[in-house]
Amino acid sequence: MADLSRGNQRRQTQDRITENRDAVMPTRNETRVADVQVRADVRAASRGNGQTQAINRFFAQLEGATQAYYQHDLQDRKDKAEIAYSDGVFDASTGAEMDPEQAEGVAYQRAYFGTAAAARQTKFETETQQELARMVESGATVEEIETFTVESTKAFIEETSDLFEQPDVREQVGTRLSRWTNETSGRVSAVIKEKTDRELLDLTTSEIQASLARGDDFDFIATVDSLVAGGLSRDKVQDEIVNSIGAYALRTGDVSVLDRLDDVRRPSDMAEEIELARVNEANAPAELSTEPITEPVSEPAPAPVQSTWVAPVDMSRISSGYGNRKAPLAGASTNHQALDIAVPIGTPVAAPAAGKVTFAGPRGRGGNSVIIEHADGTTTGYAHLDSIDVKVGDQVAQGAIFAKSGNTGNSTGAHLHMTARRNGQRIDPRTIIGTPAPGSSTPTAEVEAVQVSGETTGIRPRAAGASVLTANQQVKLMNWRSQIEGETDRRQERERQEQKEE
Repeated sequence: MADLSRGNQRRQTQDRITENRDAVMPTRNETRVADVQVRADVRAASRGNGQTQAINRFFAQLEGATQAYYQHDLQDRKDKAEIAYSDGVFDASTGAEMDPEQAEGVAYQRAYFGTAAAARQTKFETETQQELARMVESGATVEEIETFTVESTKAFIEETSDLFEQPDVREQVGTRLSRWTNETSGRVSAVIKEKTDRELLDLTTSEIQASLARGDDFDFIATVDSLVAGGLSRDKVQDEIVNSIGAYALRTGDVSVLDRLDDVRRPSDMAEEIELARVNEANAPAELSTEPITEPVSEPAPAPVQSTWVAPVDMSRISSGYGNRKAPLAGASTNHQALDIAVPIGTPVAAPAAGKVTFAGPRGRGGNSVIIEHADGTTTGYAHLDSIDVKVGDQVAQGAIFAKSGNTGNSTGAHLHMTARRNGQRIDPRTIIGTPAPGSSTPTAEVEAVQVSGETTGIRPRAAGASVLTANQQVKLMNWRSQIEGETDRRQERERQEQKEE
């Protein structure tokens, strides 16, 4: 049997040693006890005493609190930086000195110096642009403008380098300066070119008007080609020259300059059309012989001849042109999409090109009317007729008389109301007169006017070849000619009235 007294003595001796050690080193004793307690708690948890979930919740709460503290600190720093940045922008915008309390802050510095640099750069750009505009208007050379731009830019760079030392501000200034320099260079070049082109065009048109006043002629095609070779737009050059000739004609009443302009053709086009007319004439069938034909003769069919649209009547007096106008009667259109040609009642009306009659008879306010559909799909209409000599479905040849002009329907006087549609759109009938017509057989080079009951329509002979003028420019010539002729008639009428009164 074991000796228990001996074990008790040993335990008592150990307790005395422990008590003496704790008395000498109390801190170590406290640390040991706490550490032992933690280990005990962990051991207890691992033994499944129900504290595991509590410990996990504790660590989760601790992690959540740490993350919340981090987010709060981050947002707080962000809010303070935004406030400092706004303060820097405000101080720089108002021209105030830097706030000593915030001068060391990165956000405040960046805002203050960035805003100040942008304001200084805007002032530089504005002043430089104004000076460049002044130099261009005063006739400065390209070299002078380039020298000024380089020197002013260099001075600005030196100034900003001394004022703004922050790398990000310098980068901001440099990027904006590079972009502005490129844009300004392009704009200045465009302005100089536009100014030079304008001066060259003004000089050219002045010389043209002077030559017309002297009675000299000029080469329209060569003048346009030379300016285009100098870098000018062909459409703009040609339109400017046409307008200058029109202005001269309106100022002087000289219609002949408009006629010469209307006859401008390229030599190659003229030669080609004249040769085509000659070939067609040579291939035309001979007159029928009265001798009986004893043998069948097989002849090749003559080649179709290209012709031009011709005027249905004398178009020398246009009482109402195409476009906006003052209504002649109550309820009449103010946007006149037709052409009113003043002719006496009973004037024969000829087909401007071959076609098929699609309408013939009374038609509302237009009175007696006829509509003809031509081979290319273009339709022409004629209203206020006195009589109609065709019916729907009839085929009419170019120059064939199909009606007589009159004053029927809603009309203020004897005239022919002519309309034209192409691709479903209304067009000015004058734009098709003189252009290639479909299904016609009259040689173009020889057409001067359509014979109507022994009388001509009064249209000028059209020169061979295609006109170098655009359709809009040809319409301008027609309107100018009508305007001059109308003014001439009014002046003559005033003179007759004055003579009568005297």
